[in-house]
Amino acid sequence: MSEGQTGLAIKPQANRQGVLRLLILEESTSEAQSLIDLLRNAGYAATAARVKSPLEFQVALKKQEWDLIFSSPSMPNLNAKQALALLAHAKIDVPLIIIGDQFTDEEHTEALRYGVRALIRKDQIDRLLPTVQRELRDLAMRRARHHYEKMFRESERRCQSLLESSINAIACVRNGKVIYANPAFTKLVSDDKSHIANNIIGLIHPDHRQRFETLLKDVETGKNLSDKADLQILGTNDKPVPV
Repeated sequence: MSEGQTGLAIKPQANRQGVLRLLILEESTSEAQSLIDLLRNAGYAATAARVKSPLEFQVALKKQEWDLIFSSPSMPNLNAKQALALLAHAKIDVPLIIIGDQFTDEEHTEALRYGVRALIRKDQIDRLLPTVQRELRDLAMRRARHHYEKMFRESERRCQSLLESSINAIACVRNGKVIYANPAFTKLVSDDKSHIANNIIGLIHPDHRQRFETLLKDVETGKNLSDKADLQILGTNDKPVPV
């Protein structure tokens, strides 16, 4: 760790809880060390950095991902509100906990309003560890959710790309309505894309509509999920096209 990138340093240690990456906004090296000692005694292996200015804070954010931020309420050059604003600007999610001597009700309410996760008094420091456990658990859940949301969006983009580039005519149907048609499908049935927004039955040749309706009903009710049907649809200029 560094005091403005110098000073306190704790090497990663393997333990059941893993490595805790801690960023400390604190003027006093001894105060910061006491917090680290508290976490180490509780079984955490920690890497930590102490910063004292907005620039040092921004550099630390770019350097690596952090799990928790401890902040003194009386930092002259970098307070918790400024730190949270910088986190929001960088779109980084790290819980921030203020540790101080005393807090008025107004200070407590205001801090929670601008995003501080908790305020711990030094004479009630035994509350810190349960708070840390809660915040790390919540952070892990948020990071997992963001990870799977990103995977889902990437999967959607890949699927969309495959559908758009496929030489096969593909349409997605919901409640009898065409909710999506790829370019190959649109080209097959009509030069007017608005035409395919109608009921899917209207795109089927009249002689085959009853069979298609039965197939759709069986699929939607789960009775038949595998059958293929040789049908004719009404293509461009209502010309029958085998599909």
